[in-house]
Amino acid sequence: MTSSIKEFKVNDYISVKLQNDHTVIYLDGKKFMQCSYLLIHKPSKIEGMGVINSIDEAADLLDKRLEHRDDKEEIEISPEEEFWGHCSNLQAWAENGYDTRLIHSNLAIPLLKKLTDIGDSKAKLVFKEEIARRIINVSEYNMIWYFFDEGYLDYLDDEERNSLFRELFIKATNDASLKFLDLLFANSVFNSLNTEERDYLFDRLIERINLGHFELKNQTLFEILEIETRTEFREQRIKIKELIKEKIIRHSNQLGNMLSEYLVFFSGDELEKMLWQTNFNKLYESDSEIRRIFNKNLKLIKKLKNINPKKYEFEKKFFFEALIRSYFKGKDTMLEDLEIILKYLQ
Repeated sequence: MTSSIKEFKVNDYISVKLQNDHTVIYLDGKKFMQCSYLLIHKPSKIEGMGVINSIDEAADLLDKRLEHRDDKEEIEISPEEEFWGHCSNLQAWAENGYDTRLIHSNLAIPLLKKLTDIGDSKAKLVFKEEIARRIINVSEYNMIWYFFDEGYLDYLDDEERNSLFRELFIKATNDASLKFLDLLFANSVFNSLNTEERDYLFDRLIERINLGHFELKNQTLFEILEIETRTEFREQRIKIKELIKEKIIRHSNQLGNMLSEYLVFFSGDELEKMLWQTNFNKLYESDSEIRRIFNKNLKLIKKLKNINPKKYEFEKKFFFEALIRSYFKGKDTMLEDLEIILKYLQ
């Protein structure tokens, strides 16, 4: 085991130390993180694989056999050699303007963030460019939530932020898969938007609805619409709920488990109207048993209206939610559910 501590200074902000056979990165004199492993080149895998643009792209073509200590002995590389390998990588990264293609993003992004925090102006510039690039780059879509959740947009000024969101809104408008629209309505993203950005986003959403390109995918969207008290969103809320209702009535078989989740966003009165907009009225008129138990249930619920209005609203909503679900499953299921609800209400 190495007894002495070796240290390598990368620049005024970054240094690397070998401590107890482990390579540790220090930023501004404070411990930042311990390096886990080096990526070892396997020529047989690299040949014929075309142009590699970054370490991230190369990761699948490189051997991670140093991740475990036993593998290090197999490859016959000492902790000191590994230390100098890390030093060389970080020095190349720093000397090339913190080019994020030269080290893995799992290390580059946290390093840039911390360097920005401690006052490295060059790192700040690269970090802000990297935030915008990775959020806009659809191939790195899975990282977008991370940037929002970690508050990385706070590092952008108003002009940079507006430019970024303009790009995202364009993608949300044009993206056939709608995943960017989903993204923008996710809580961590939507909550970070200012008033103007939210208004613009809802305008794009309504455009998609009017063009018939909108699919019901994002649960958070409906939660936002339900809790939103601003009157300027009333029209949007009504339009989207109408779309949900149309999906339920006409395409219930395509909704699967989402049917119950969509029904949550309607009141008892709305659900009652929705049920009668299906072909339930034909079943009601033709089946005396369905009609009898349905009326008996509804009569018991209506008795609550003056006695306990809150309980009345709850029971009515529960009743019609259950009936809509069972209606689309067939007459036998509906009859069974009506019997169960009747026992519950009695």
